[in-house]
Amino acid sequence: GKQYMDQAEALAYVKSVQAMHMNSNDPKHGWDDIGYHFLIDGAGRVYEGRHTSIMGAHAKNANENNIGISLMGDYNRDVPTKPEIDSLRRLVTFLALQYRTDPRQKGFIEPHKHYNNTDCPGNNVVAILPDLNTQVDNETAALVDKLKSQTGNIADASSFIPLVVTQPSHS
Repeated sequence: GKQYMDQAEALAYVKSVQAMHMNSNDPKHGWDDIGYHFLIDGAGRVYEGRHTSIMGAHAKNANENNIGISLMGDYNRDVPTKPEIDSLRRLVTFLALQYRTDPRQKGFIEPHKHYNNTDCPGNNVVAILPDLNTQVDNETAALVDKLKSQTGNIADASSFIPLVVTQPSHS
């Protein structure tokens, strides 16, 4: 299957999805931008779609108060790569901190199919979500504790800049 390991190929794919979303979703007019806030390729590179301050167009009638993240590939067929999962975990952890949202709340990470009649994001992604949620919970709690011990104040979490979000690990 195609998992977009090559950066030039991945960028071309992101641009093609953006063009499709902007030109062909609504007969009168397309969307303002790509529907997703973030896309992650098979090598773990994170691409920003529409800005997170703008509501996404990723889950029909369920776009309010959530962020759309797309893994690039067919995950009924393929299994997400380790770098892809690592980047997804880091990105979701960052977003939990940025928006001061407790990842332990019910429904913090939901697949597209939770909201709409779709196979998206594919059974092989759905299978990793419980573990992903646990890892995000633990990582977020550890970072919050670290920030509290360093600063004595969790409000300083707003200065947390996770450089790793755009730099896949090479471990």
